This record gives sequence, C-alpha cells and structure tokens, in this order.
Amino acid sequence: MTKKPKLRKFLYEHEIQSLVDVTKTTGWPVRNELLVFMTCRHGLRSGETCELQWKNVDFFNKTLDVKRQKGGVDFLHPLSSREIQLLMKLNDGQKIDSPYVFHSTHKKKMTTDGLYWLITKWGRVANIQVHVHTHMLRHTSATTLINKDVPAHVVQAWMGHKNIKSTMIYLHLDPRKFNGIFEGSILAN
Repeated sequence: MTKKPKLRKFLYEHEIQSLVDVTKTTGWPVRNELLVFMTCRHGLRSGETCELQWKNVDFFNKTLDVKRQKGGVDFLHPLSSREIQLLMKLNDGQKIDSPYVFHSTHKKKMTTDGLYWLITKWGRVANIQVHVHTHMLRHTSATTLINKDVPAHVVQAWMGHKNIKSTMIYLHLDPRKFNGIFEGSILAN
C-alpha cells in the first residue's frame, strides 16, 4: 500500500502574489487585497480577520493591535506602508457605519465561511496547484518567517502562541532551503 503524499500547508511567495493579483481583478479590489495580505502577513486566523476592528488600527503609530483567539497572546504588529495605504483607501471608501474593517457585499460583517469561500475561490482562479484555504495563509506567515531565519521565539510572539509547542506545528521549511546544505562535503555528490 502506497502512502499518500503530505499536502503542503503553506503557499510560496509567488503563489501569494498570484492570489493578491487575482483580488485586484474583483469587484472590491482594495478590500480583497487587504483580506489576503493582512491575513497572511499577520498570521491571522479567519475569525481574527473577521473580528478586526478599526479601533485596532493605529494609523499614527503604524500598528495593528492583533486580538488573538483560542487563548492566544494579543500583540502589537507593525503595519507596512502598503497596508496603511490600503486601509486608508478602504476606510475612506466604506459607506458603512460599522466598527469592523471587513464586510461582505451585503454590508454585513465578514463571516469566517464567507472568507473561506473567497480565499478558496481566488486560489482556484489563480490556478494554484494546492487547495488554498484561509488557515493556509496563517501557516504561510509562520513558514515565511522561519525560512527567513527568524528565531522561533520571535515567530511564537508574532503568531500569538503562549507555548512554543504551538509554534512548532507551523515550522514547514521550504524544501529549497535544503539546496546546497552539503556543499563542500563528501555527501555533496
């Protein structure tokens, strides 16, 4: 009996870019680009993305007060200039009196089911060869940091984990990280 191959739990950077590119062709390009970018960059769970409120965004200090679910540790994350620009655009363009950042096309707060549906759909449209879903963006955040050699305790804080063991499940190394590790060794050939 052959063992099924393990499914990849993260996206490569070019796949994230493809996902973002697809959002720019949608009816709500600013909201949709932010949904993907912020969920991935900040390692947000779908509920954390949907519960994100304007009071958590500090434009002056360029920070996002990330409120973690599942007993996680809240933390201030820096906002990129790209996020600030898109958040300002979204805030100016919304004609909805609501504390929430993200809304459905029905002007209701974004739901986790709605977010999952959108992310999965955009993954198909982007022709990404794995099943793309919301939690995969969280894995991508941690994987990107680990592959950039960010120490595990920093990744732990970024992801909002109380226990480092929770962080370890996100340690998916990009297989390309192994290229050349035996360089100069007898094992290189």
